[in-house]
Amino acid sequence: MDLVPGSAAALADDELIATAQVRKATARLFRSVRAGLAWVRERRAMPPSAHPACVPMKGGTGEPAVFMFPGVSGSVFQLGPIASALRIPMAVYAIKPRGFDDGQSPCTTIPEMAEYGIAAIRAVQPRGPYLLAGYSAGGLLALEAAQQLSAA
Repeated sequence: MDLVPGSAAALADDELIATAQVRKATARLFRSVRAGLAWVRERRAMPPSAHPACVPMKGGTGEPAVFMFPGVSGSVFQLGPIASALRIPMAVYAIKPRGFDDGQSPCTTIPEMAEYGIAAIRAVQPRGPYLLAGYSAGGLLALEAAQQLSAA
């Protein structure tokens, strides 16, 4: 019984393919790490926002700013590379969920989460228009916040 499938040439081909895939994955990883480090350096130079839940992600001038809601993990760090990639003159903020790392009890409903985000947004930018965005499940929060802002 042949324990090694195929010939030596086939094994060599498989090894070459695997090596190429590892190189591609490594290159993607290092691009991502470099982008993340660039974002951290940029973010350190920014002044804090008017509300602890509004995390400055990208500096900019003028209004309106862009306010982004993170995905289901609640981590604003996933938004760093996205904010850095935006080629816009406006500032970009991430909305950190209540209870994520502030000792408060977390919001339990999407309307409550959106209401908390709106309070943070209005602390930074009291009047609209507002530019809202959401990553993954954060899109639902951005939509709910937009509906609440429109109804106000």
